[in-house]
Amino acid sequence: KIKILIVEDDTLLMNMYKTKFETEGFEALVAADGDEGLVMLKEQKPDIAIIDVMMPQLSGLQLLEIVKKDPGRYQFIEIMSCPGGCIMGGGQPYPVGTDYIALDEELMKKRASVLYGIDRAKTIRRSHENPEIQRIYKEFFERPLGPKSHHILHTSYEKKLPQGIYKK
Repeated sequence: KIKILIVEDDTLLMNMYKTKFETEGFEALVAADGDEGLVMLKEQKPDIAIIDVMMPQLSGLQLLEIVKKDPGRYQFIEIMSCPGGCIMGGGQPYPVGTDYIALDEELMKKRASVLYGIDRAKTIRRSHENPEIQRIYKEFFERPLGPKSHHILHTSYEKKLPQGIYKK
């Protein structure tokens, strides 16, 4: 059985991932923060680790810096996040004392500019061009858009409230 370690401080997300992976036949281990994740990486030796980037105490990025010091141990690390925060994600500034959350369009534009600048500076900007992603598809998923990758990686979409102003 493939052993997956989920390092996530959001209990809801952690339990969702755990349930999904166990339903699919994987052994799923969980750690609620980076410190616990580091211990479990060393003791449990998972085949795959899914690590949240933004966590209190030892962040996911700090954990990865420690992991990088043992290059023979891990062959692949993927970080799925919005560095610096998603452009229209949570934590947006909003007016205090009202019933609405109004996203600051000027701040959003500044945020987008910074994030797009970071992206432009990257050597590999598309996941399908990453040699490690190509190898995983070849060795594990067998092929892009195949039944195995579709079953494991795809999610469903549900319509959400429009971006901009939300009623609390």
